[in-house]
Amino acid sequence: MTVPYRIGLVAGGTGGHVFPALACARCFLQRGAQVVFFTDGRAARYLDKDATMPIRQVIAARYTKVWLLPMMAVSFAVSCVQVGVLLLRYRVRHLVTFGGYVSLPFLLVGWLLRCRLIAHEQNAVLGRVNRWMLPYIDKLGLGFVPVRGVASKHKKKTVHTGTPVRPSIVRGVKRQNTKRQSGALHILVLGGSQGASVFAEMVPQAIAQLTSPMREKVRLVQQCRAGQEEELKARYGQLGVLAEVRAFFKDIDARLMWSDVVICRAGASMISELLVVGRPAIFVPYPHAMNDHQRINAAAVVAEGFGWSINEGEHAALAIRDILAGLSPAVVQAHKRAAKKLARTDADARVVNLVMEAQS
Repeated sequence: MTVPYRIGLVAGGTGGHVFPALACARCFLQRGAQVVFFTDGRAARYLDKDATMPIRQVIAARYTKVWLLPMMAVSFAVSCVQVGVLLLRYRVRHLVTFGGYVSLPFLLVGWLLRCRLIAHEQNAVLGRVNRWMLPYIDKLGLGFVPVRGVASKHKKKTVHTGTPVRPSIVRGVKRQNTKRQSGALHILVLGGSQGASVFAEMVPQAIAQLTSPMREKVRLVQQCRAGQEEELKARYGQLGVLAEVRAFFKDIDARLMWSDVVICRAGASMISELLVVGRPAIFVPYPHAMNDHQRINAAAVVAEGFGWSINEGEHAALAIRDILAGLSPAVVQAHKRAAKKLARTDADARVVNLVMEAQS
């Protein structure tokens, strides 16, 4: 079934917002839809300039200081004018937003232009923009169930879609042909912008506290900040641990399939990808996340038997050591079974169906 009008997808800020939107964009395009992708300057680095759909940027500045409120008001007004022009130019009738501050002007102007509004909430607690605009949104796709902050009168608008993951992740699961060294413990450490420096201290401390026989089994791949590679390699070398350390990995899907356990933050997209590939994780939630959403995300899946959640602090390395020391094939398999129950490999199609159902 094809959609005879353009659908606007909106995502800004981080890859955690952009990757689910891109997954849905591909799904829309496969079904013959006309799609235009709206974003801001921060998220543009995640997008392919040769994409098979128009990509347009708008101003979406974020100001957190009270004395900058006048500047924020001007910036927001400019954003709204830009958004209005773009929505009219591309004749958008359906808007699907995936988070980031850029979503607010699109939802507001889209409502004024009588677009059908569909928002997606990746986290286990409702974000600020979705909370503000929920009375005007037609449908809200949920990555977790339940989601904190949804008023009872609006729950009929919600649909548990799951959070769409990158197609390469799903393809990697289907292949499942990664070469593995028997008897080794494969640890993948993904820091990202909010964890690389912290994990550069925390993880070597945890590994150092393992017994010598166990350290010999460790095969470690770690993401770090640029410039930290040689120092980290040297630290692991002193511990007798085989480690590959880089600032960026292009083949993250293959790395996830290679791993036995992942040490990472608790962003919603990261958790969704781990559920799809079935790899347990030691979550260290970012303590300054808005609405404490990373801690709540981690708690939601840990309660269902998937992964572990520890607080960032002086005892974090010891907690990681204890979890690694207690890993066994039976423990890993138990977490994989929990992941299978929670994963939504068709989340992109479920979000797309929210638009298709309105068309039918």
